[in-house]
Amino acid sequence: MDEVGRERMGTNISTRKDIEVNPVRNSSGALNPARVILKSNPGAAAGPRGPLARREQGGIISNGVNGRQKALFLQSTVHTERPTGRPNCKKAKILIVDDEEDLCEILAQVLRENGYLADMAFTVSEATEKIRNTRYELMITDMRLPDRSGIELLERAKKISPHTAVIILTAFPETETAVTALNNGAFSYLTKPFSNKGLLNVVGTAFTEQNAFLRQMQLLERLRRKNTKLAKLSITDKLTGLYNRAYLEEILAREEIRSQRYKRPIAILMVDIDDLKYINDHFGHLKGDLVVKETAKLLQNTCRASDIVARYGGDEFVILLPETTEKGASSVTASLRKAVNEWNAHNSDQGLTLNLAFGYACRQDGISLIDILNQADANMYEDKIRHKTLLISGKENRERSNSSLQCS
Repeated sequence: MDEVGRERMGTNISTRKDIEVNPVRNSSGALNPARVILKSNPGAAAGPRGPLARREQGGIISNGVNGRQKALFLQSTVHTERPTGRPNCKKAKILIVDDEEDLCEILAQVLRENGYLADMAFTVSEATEKIRNTRYELMITDMRLPDRSGIELLERAKKISPHTAVIILTAFPETETAVTALNNGAFSYLTKPFSNKGLLNVVGTAFTEQNAFLRQMQLLERLRRKNTKLAKLSITDKLTGLYNRAYLEEILAREEIRSQRYKRPIAILMVDIDDLKYINDHFGHLKGDLVVKETAKLLQNTCRASDIVARYGGDEFVILLPETTEKGASSVTASLRKAVNEWNAHNSDQGLTLNLAFGYACRQDGISLIDILNQADANMYEDKIRHKTLLISGKENRERSNSSLQCS
């Protein structure tokens, strides 16, 4: 070895029995310090924390290598050929947690050279704070840390960020340790020593499976939204957006049980649009649909949030009034009549007049809600007949008045 090589690598490397230095020279014969490969003596003793080592193309860096040797190893590994088949995980963030700063730097540099964004923490407390403030796709943590264990950090990470994959590093390949880590949500674990290629393969597999899991979760979420939409459509009237008759009948069944059990007051109000067929025939179905939608909007805006408004048929609506006595139902009816008059006043230029008939009934002991609904329907029909009689009487009076004026 020439003096330049000995000066660059330091005297500690050349004098250690457990490290063999194989300098790599370029085509001109000069030493290339960036391609030094460190090899271990098979008979060398393991470090105090077990056979922690980092292999790269047959080279090993042991737990006992000092900082300068690790820095030199860093030079030798980060420029080596990248493993094939690496997933497309550009900008993916990885948190490395280990109390050995030099080892963290080595892992971080290897990961950065392979397209990842690497961050470091040296204690459980520091790592926990970083996880709270930054979204990491993956965390690589040692099993033994100064303040707490890697398992405790794993549990914290899963609570803060459930979708962060976790790889556990351990120098003690015990089955119980691996099972504990996996049972607590770890994706995998690596036993030291391991190669750069082995690390990158595990990281790549973690991202591949994590991406597959996230795609599956996205599909499930889209399916959930579609099912929610379908469920809403199944209970909703398409034209008005109100509850449909089928769902109203389900509500009535539930309210029947609740009302009878707790003896609470409840009222049902029926509403009918007068002469909807006439509007459809003379003004077109688009105008008729407009009247239906405006009626639905008027009912919703006038009723309380606790009231349930549903379209019962083509021109009929039902309003379920929980906790409502006969006096309350009468007050709601009066509010609706006032709202109809205001609507007609504001829309007089459209050539349409909104005429609604109302009828309500309240719960009585021994009478089912279906019977109350039928009673409200009968009361509404009487209001409709009475309203038509008033219209006809008014029309006849106007005709007699015009006739008398012509005779005079």
